Amino acid sequence: MTTRLALFLFFTFFVFLDTIHAQDNLLHCPDTSYCAPQIEGLPRSKGIVAEYEQVLSYNIRATSDKENIGNSDEVKVNGHQRIQYKVKVPLLNSESMKIILGFQYFVEQFEFEKAENSDYALFRSLEDRNLRSIGLSTYLVKSFRGDNYAMLRLRGSLNGDYGRDISPASDFVKFSITPLYGWKKNSKLSYGIGLSYGYTFGRASIYPVFAYNRTFNEHLGVEATLPASIRLRWNISPKDLFYIGAKVGGSSYRIRFADSTVFGEYKTLELQRSEVKFFLNYDREIYDFIWFGASAGIRQNVNFRLREDPTRRATTIIEGNLDAAPFVNVSLFLVPPRKFVN
Repeated sequence: MTTRLALFLFFTFFVFLDTIHAQDNLLHCPDTSYCAPQIEGLPRSKGIVAEYEQVLSYNIRATSDKENIGNSDEVKVNGHQRIQYKVKVPLLNSESMKIILGFQYFVEQFEFEKAENSDYALFRSLEDRNLRSIGLSTYLVKSFRGDNYAMLRLRGSLNGDYGRDISPASDFVKFSITPLYGWKKNSKLSYGIGLSYGYTFGRASIYPVFAYNRTFNEHLGVEATLPASIRLRWNISPKDLFYIGAKVGGSSYRIRFADSTVFGEYKTLELQRSEVKFFLNYDREIYDFIWFGASAGIRQNVNFRLREDPTRRATTIIEGNLDAAPFVNVSLFLVPPRKFVN
């Protein structure tokens, strides 16, 4: 599906929802106050985040139908690091409309055992290569009178192994969009439906989204954005939060290769990966708006492919098979001071 067609579908989706809402207002005459999507029990939103993740050692194997590339022996990945920074800045905060601008920087790096002696071109090429994603996001939350709201998330990013030379930039551009229409049934329950276009599953795809947030009591709640994530929340205290859950994540990177490699005929290829992480997470307040988080769990690979380009019909050059592996994650983040939200 082309980018223009995807944008047209999402625009049509929002017009359709707005029409439904207008009709609902005429028929049901909802409350005159604006709906606030936030429910009781949810933590304060993260404004600035610094995060480090280490996937512990695991084995990888690769296969290819290309005779000049072939299959690899099983190789151990000694290090797989990910670093991420996020910043969110409110641009508009009114009763009926909120607009937030976000900036994200993400980089991951692979370290293969004896990669310099490996005959397999992909592992030699990925060794210590910085795979980056730098992006801007816009979050819009429109509150209607009564119990309805709409949300829209737009994100554009540059994904790949670029450095100072990023020409042509269009090779590295990725975008995602998620519109959602929701209902807040009471102070402890909200849910919504929508669509998402993005790279959660490694390659560009459109899929339905169902969001569900519920607080059962002062300690227990659930937060879900299916099919991408679900987590059970335990509010130990106002300063301690514990989670158990699962999350699907993915990326698509444009990678340039030297003419001297077996990939030289392609110049650039697309590395697509997706995974499911099963995790335990603990967040702890250090001082009011300063928090610390720690996670651990198992990462299960879904796909790891080197393809000719990002399109769905592109030829797969290499198919990777990664073993499941444990991971650890630590983060430091800032939230709005308590006096501003109480």
